[in-house]
Amino acid sequence: MGLVAEWWDYFVYLSKTVAQELGLAVCPWSPIAGGFLAGKYRREGNSGRGEGRLEQTKDHPVLGKVFGSDQNWRIVNSVVDVAKKIGKTPAQVALNWVATQPGVTSTIIGATKLAQLEDNFSSLQFTIPAELRQQLDEVSALPSAHPYLFFGGVLQAMINGNVPIQPWRRAHATGASGPTVASAKTAAGD
Repeated sequence: MGLVAEWWDYFVYLSKTVAQELGLAVCPWSPIAGGFLAGKYRREGNSGRGEGRLEQTKDHPVLGKVFGSDQNWRIVNSVVDVAKKIGKTPAQVALNWVATQPGVTSTIIGATKLAQLEDNFSSLQFTIPAELRQQLDEVSALPSAHPYLFFGGVLQAMINGNVPIQPWRRAHATGASGPTVASAKTAAGD
């Protein structure tokens, strides 16, 4: 799970849609969002305060957005919560979540100290329990965007007159012969 700001939106979009559908690999950059997901920062109004690189970037037009997003604070609170529950650091949880996403081949980390690097490496030595992973997936889920809004409930009901439509699925050949007219009549009780 990687989880913050515009780069995160881009990662989630690529890894969960395009990359997974097409079988492509993703190598996300800054999986702990410059330390934001390490639990180093505390919310203060519409901003935050803490120790780390992001403290110096609050006024940056892109990096400064990390502190101003309610969604990002919900994500970091969830990462900290999961970390406490499994006895790991928030950075380990965030990095583990990202590194174990389908299609992720590696991540580009930005450790500035040996202790951070060691902490990052140890993030690959555990598994986040399924229910806690689901918690991270849900809190970091992106809202649907165009054209995917058309696949949501409200628009599908309008388009299809409340008739559920199933997506096309590839048929899997088994070698068995398919149903015949006679077997269909027998099954129907004719």
